[in-house]
Amino acid sequence: MPMKKKRVSILDIAKEANVSYQAVSLVINNKEGVSDETRERISEIIQRLGYQPNEIARSLVAGRTYTLGCISESLTDFALSEITENIKTEALSKGYFLITGSAPNKEEARSIFDQFMRRRVDGLIVFDPSMDRRDQLLSNSVENGFPVVYVGAFPEKRNASGIRPDDIQGGMTAAKVLLEHGHREIAVIAGPLNEECASDRLKGFTDELDSNHCPLESARIESCSWLPQSGYQAMVSLFEKQFPITAVFCQSDMIAIGAMRAIRERNLRIPEDISIIGFDDIPLSNYLEPPLTTIHQDLDEIGKHAARLLIEKIENPVKDPEFIFVENTLVIRNSVSTLSRSV
Repeated sequence: MPMKKKRVSILDIAKEANVSYQAVSLVINNKEGVSDETRERISEIIQRLGYQPNEIARSLVAGRTYTLGCISESLTDFALSEITENIKTEALSKGYFLITGSAPNKEEARSIFDQFMRRRVDGLIVFDPSMDRRDQLLSNSVENGFPVVYVGAFPEKRNASGIRPDDIQGGMTAAKVLLEHGHREIAVIAGPLNEECASDRLKGFTDELDSNHCPLESARIESCSWLPQSGYQAMVSLFEKQFPITAVFCQSDMIAIGAMRAIRERNLRIPEDISIIGFDDIPLSNYLEPPLTTIHQDLDEIGKHAARLLIEKIENPVKDPEFIFVENTLVIRNSVSTLSRSV
């Protein structure tokens, strides 16, 4: 029977590099205190000997598990999964492991929160906390200093950090595009208006229309889920109201995909008969026919900030909360036409 290979230890690394145990520990934990030359030599030996840190021992010494929890409504939604992937990448670069869970409702969120706590995560990232007031499940933990970061909305008490796209600004940008292209007979297919991102996108959009003396009637607003089939049904409902429409603001690209199908089923052309503008800039939006003009969210930046805020709170418990808005940008493609009149 072959002998079991001995696990490489920090002492083995120190002996090979002819340095102290403490110097190796500083390099492993990415701390200052060793010269660049020594750091490079120790790093080379770590890689050559295949050293793997003992995470259990590390956790006992540090008093934490170096594990983060992340919960969202869905792990298949493009924007949410992309942000989660960026959180994971940033966390790993800082020596933390990410575990994820999805919960479409508050009761399932409660179960996942309990599971995360039993696994002694060092902190939590929670998407869309105001969606069904799932933030209330963590209110006592936050009050007691447990690190939490919210993505997509800020906590009411401002007692935990939050990061979100500037959805009001994104809605205003969408309205400006349609107005600048001469559209006045406009409709909106919003996401669930109990979610802060949807209500803020609508507010930004209607505020911009109001400031240009083009108020949006409530009958021209449909609210639905973020799925294409919901966008399809919402567009059908708008058609059934039988008022003229030259442009539709869809609050997600997935909603826009469904709306575009409903428009084509009426033998109407995009953008010649009805213009469409989306929100999110999912990869598919560039391959639709026509390619979709949309509002781009910087999902990479949101994910990186979320991980950074949480890790900083874990490592510095007295750190004050931060509240970060990430600006959206317009991506112009071919789904918005210009009418003869303009603003």
